[in-house]
Amino acid sequence: METSYFKTLFDAGTHWLRADFHLHTQADREFESMDNHINFEQEYVGKLKNENVSLGLITNHNKFDLEEFKRLRKKARKTQIFLLPGVELSVQGGRNGIHILICFEPETWIDNKENFDFINRFLDSAFPQITNRESKNTNCEWTLGQTLKALDDHRSNGRDSFLIMAHVDDDKGVLKELGAGLNAHFNDLFKESVLGFQKVRRHDNWDNLTNWLGCEWKPAKVEGSDCKRLQTIGVAHQENGNSKECWVKLGDLSYKALKFALRMKNQRIAPKAPDRQNAYIRSFTIEGKLIKKTRIDLSPDMTNLIGIRGSGKSSIIECLRYALNLPLTELTEDLRYKEDLVERALGSGGKITLELIDKHSNCYLIERILRDSPRISRDNEYIPNLQPKSLIDARYFGQKDLVRFGEKDFANDLVGRFTNNQSPNSEAIAECTNRIEQQIVQIKQFDSQLEKQEEFEAQLAEYKEVLKKFEESNLDKELKQQIALEKDLKQSQELTNYQMDTILSLEFKYNEYIDLWEKWTDYDSASKNPHFLDFEKSIRQFITEIKSMASLLERLKKTRVVSVEKLERLKSHYESQKEQFAEIRRNLNLQDDLNPDTFVDISKKKTVIETKLREIHTLNQKQQTLHRLVQKDISLLQELWHKDFKTKQNAISRLNTEEGLLQIDLSFKQDKSGFLANMKTWVQGLQSKTLEKIANHFADGIELYRDLNGTSEQVTSLGLSADQILKLKEGINANLVSVLTYRSDDKVSLNYKGKPLHSHSAGQRATALMTFLLNQKEFDLLIVDQPEDDLDNQTLYTEVIQCLLKLKGKKQIIFATHSPNIPVLGDAEQVLYCQYDPKAIKIQTGTIDSPDMQDKIVNVMEGGKDAFRKRKHIYESWKH
Repeated sequence: METSYFKTLFDAGTHWLRADFHLHTQADREFESMDNHINFEQEYVGKLKNENVSLGLITNHNKFDLEEFKRLRKKARKTQIFLLPGVELSVQGGRNGIHILICFEPETWIDNKENFDFINRFLDSAFPQITNRESKNTNCEWTLGQTLKALDDHRSNGRDSFLIMAHVDDDKGVLKELGAGLNAHFNDLFKESVLGFQKVRRHDNWDNLTNWLGCEWKPAKVEGSDCKRLQTIGVAHQENGNSKECWVKLGDLSYKALKFALRMKNQRIAPKAPDRQNAYIRSFTIEGKLIKKTRIDLSPDMTNLIGIRGSGKSSIIECLRYALNLPLTELTEDLRYKEDLVERALGSGGKITLELIDKHSNCYLIERILRDSPRISRDNEYIPNLQPKSLIDARYFGQKDLVRFGEKDFANDLVGRFTNNQSPNSEAIAECTNRIEQQIVQIKQFDSQLEKQEEFEAQLAEYKEVLKKFEESNLDKELKQQIALEKDLKQSQELTNYQMDTILSLEFKYNEYIDLWEKWTDYDSASKNPHFLDFEKSIRQFITEIKSMASLLERLKKTRVVSVEKLERLKSHYESQKEQFAEIRRNLNLQDDLNPDTFVDISKKKTVIETKLREIHTLNQKQQTLHRLVQKDISLLQELWHKDFKTKQNAISRLNTEEGLLQIDLSFKQDKSGFLANMKTWVQGLQSKTLEKIANHFADGIELYRDLNGTSEQVTSLGLSADQILKLKEGINANLVSVLTYRSDDKVSLNYKGKPLHSHSAGQRATALMTFLLNQKEFDLLIVDQPEDDLDNQTLYTEVIQCLLKLKGKKQIIFATHSPNIPVLGDAEQVLYCQYDPKAIKIQTGTIDSPDMQDKIVNVMEGGKDAFRKRKHIYESWKH
């Protein structure tokens, strides 16, 4: 079989190959002769290889050389080039005749069990008694219609073929010869200059062009080199400066696959291979319990997983999701089930490896062992902290996710998935929130200290009153020296302690940074740019100054030693004066209720209280500053929240494509359910209806806080009593951090075909999501498990399949499916056939062009060939 020579060519599914459908060889009389010593077959195939031609049709003028073709085909197979037998036939028509290219099915025309050359029999029939038929100017005896009739006779005997119109705009081309006499419909058929012939209906009069036009013709952009010498083999013609190449997307190098590609011309024929812009998974390898070490190649376009229920499709889908670290949200109904699928498939120590190509064609390996984090490497070098989402933007929807589409929570989840649940201001919001929390903690700490102000003021008044009695006896003057000296001693002890704290702090910071700066001095400029060198001078000067801190610290330490020595002298002096102070107190003539020791003690306490009141005054100023900072930061936080909303709104506007029937609307902080739930935890003693009224009225806790700490005008307008407002204030102030940092949710509204999505059926909701997903352009990979659930076949084809076909080459799609419509009508590039047998999941890959995979699709998805044939016969009988 032909494809056995190209066994690994389609491991990753169908892909684009350059084709030349108009090749001539030295067997053609028009082909330029070559020197005998040149190996023609080797030179010919080498030229095809150099021109990147993988598929060729040999079409000599009115001639087919079987032996030459077999030699060329054998040589081409070794370089993975597929050649098909054909002929350029000159038929009657127009003024000069028409040239057509015929491609023959090799298995029946030349590689048949009869070992008979039916191509030359066909040519003999076309040229009876014509001896110079090999000339390109010699027309056979048949018209175009008669040629079609003769080919149809062969087809009825099992020998298939199709036609391509040769150089349609040139002499002997169909438009040049018949264009003036063609009706509008006929001109439209040949407008793109080529035609691929699939099937001819039987007609009584094969010469009647009107009947011929009713045949099933399919136009396709098929080009050929029409080479007449070795140098022009595979060289594309130029038109308006552009190379007229022909590229065909195939999943099997066979006649049938090529014919199918011509039938799917809009998806399978192109003037060049599409340029891929998206990242994609090239392959995955699973080493696990249920899936033994298996490498699976994926198509960069669409891969479908098929198999009976319980065959392991969902296990593979979930393993891919797990390797990409795509989270299962809490909204996933069968979260535990999906997690279990991964654990059972991989087993303890199981591993999945993805080979990923990013948008810049760089190759990465993503490795993930069960219960470990993903490990990413490039060129065998591990890249710490890199996550898969940085390399590929993927969307995942598991079983039942589409059915749930339209529910409120899922709508929020959907928006989150498409905006990556990320905020460009997340760091600024976190910093701002953290500052607010710290400021409020400090305010509350200050509050507890400020509460003692009245107590301290009362104590100070009491001490002053007591000291008045001593002042009346002039005791304060007698003991003034002792009190002053003790005050100085206390201050000196505190200052030496501050000296030590300062030195230790400076020393710690110096030791923390000095190594860092010394390492920088080893840096050698790569650019030697004068601006950088000038900058470097200032840095080196900075380092020099930092190093000077070492000597500064030594000087500070010596200074403190001196301070401590002098403090000791002060203490000694105080000790030496104690007896003198005691003598003064003994000699004082005081009333019985006036004790000198009491005066000293009260004086000390008065000094302490005065110090604390000065500190409280400072705290009052600091607290006022903190309140101003809180007001500034909560305003900034609201601004950042709004910026986030605008970012998300812009992302959603891109999702709401013009052709999309599903529209998403986002309303800023209008989902009050979360705000109300928090209000019930913050505030006690108010009814739910009252709290609901408050939550609906205020945008967020910040606005409520401002009103309560201002005029309370708005809460009063809601009908709240003074007692209710007091309870509200108490609850809000007790939970101030939560109140000021809680962001009310944005309200997400989904409309499909102009109506709220929840008013549609489950099938319509699923359809809305699928078309919505497929119309998005900003992500690379879409993974869906059973997208056809809840979709009827008509909707699946008219809306979903049509979107799929338009997406080819734009993003990677991986679907697990039970519907044959998706792989067959969606023209899947790669198919994974899954089997569970009986303790392992087995995976077999193939394309829908592969006969083996075609059989599996029919057996698994259509109920077998007999069921498929019976339905086909019934459908055909319904037409008559």
